[in-house]
Amino acid sequence: MVILFWLITVALLVAVIAMLIVIGKKGDERRRFIVEKARSRTFYVAIGILLLDSITASIKGKAAEESSLIMLAVLALVFLIELLHLSRIYGE
Repeated sequence: MVILFWLITVALLVAVIAMLIVIGKKGDERRRFIVEKARSRTFYVAIGILLLDSITASIKGKAAEESSLIMLAVLALVFLIELLHLSRIYGE
């Protein structure tokens, strides 16, 4: 069980690092368009997660409990999935 935890942790760390590398990479107009679109869609997901967390917390009468590490990992995965999907659509 501990090995599975560490494998998932390393995979999420790799996803975060890959996201940061892709965002910082220079490219042509098509590449910048794909990255910008992936960033905007990831931002929409982040807003949705935070809204759901806030609504759930207000219904339960508690403070929002979103972990920043979990949020970062989820957003990194969403970004990379969107980037792969958009790269396939727009041909990079």
